[in-house]
Amino acid sequence: GALSELQSQGVQILSARVDVSREEELASVFEQMKRSMPPLRGVIHVAGVFDDRVLLRHDWDRFAGVLAPKVEGSWNLHCLTRDLPLDFFVLFSSGASFLAPVGLGNYTAANCFVDGLGHYRKRAGLPALVVNWGPWAKVGMAEAVGDRREEQWTRAGFGTMTAGEGLEALGRLLRQGSTQA
Repeated sequence: GALSELQSQGVQILSARVDVSREEELASVFEQMKRSMPPLRGVIHVAGVFDDRVLLRHDWDRFAGVLAPKVEGSWNLHCLTRDLPLDFFVLFSSGASFLAPVGLGNYTAANCFVDGLGHYRKRAGLPALVVNWGPWAKVGMAEAVGDRREEQWTRAGFGTMTAGEGLEALGRLLRQGSTQA
């Protein structure tokens, strides 16, 4: 697949399945990288889950489940890399952090933390790019929520982007040097 193709081009890949919200698991991967890989030059944090429902029907467990990969995961990556000479540190956030869509209170809060972390890193002189993505078409979370949610976005005036369009946009943003887009 794609990983094999990258390896054939000389890219060294370490694949590990860990929960980024668990610092000790993530730290062990960083130790393994330090022992067997060239120096880490960049991080792209794309973790996230959602559990949408009207705010009155939320409970703390639902908040914690959504907050963990975004809040704890991004913070753990920040802590484990803040002393490394990274070229980039990208945090995938969502337009939900400023649009506050109905039913996504926990997801909105998680993404607001990510937005703030990006600015915190930049003020500390560390690389940071936060991307507040809009809806993607049939990939990742967009695929999980299905056509019904995509139709809601379309009715609300939002278009969706393909994976190719998203990667192209990310490339442009990395070259621009913005903190948040």
